[in-house]
Amino acid sequence: VWSQHQKREVYCVTCILSPTYLTCMMARSVLALAGVAVLVATCLMVTMTTASPSFPTPPTPSCNKHCDDPNGPFGTYVCCDDKPGSCPELRVTCPPTRLADPQSCLFDPDCPGAQKCCENACLFYKVCKPA
Repeated sequence: VWSQHQKREVYCVTCILSPTYLTCMMARSVLALAGVAVLVATCLMVTMTTASPSFPTPPTPSCNKHCDDPNGPFGTYVCCDDKPGSCPELRVTCPPTRLADPQSCLFDPDCPGAQKCCENACLFYKVCKPA
């Protein structure tokens, strides 16, 4: 992008060298259109490289449902098929101690075997639980 000083210099040289006022005005219009074209091309390039989402690629051939990956960059997806069964009911009270933290998850495929990804009344995140 040209500075005001550079634009003025080109304008002055063009107008001094041009034999008529009309030619000078046409030169100014061409310069303005060139600047707009550069700006539009730059905006399109930035938009296409930053805002175009990538399409999901199934991590396994058996994956039917894809969800936004909350831990990945914009436009990435993970398999989030629901496993059969249902989550256990939420506890009314929390146990005072536990030996180890349960495995955290976001979706059922994050859990091993037949376990499902379920809400937990005692923790602030989902955990794997037997269905």
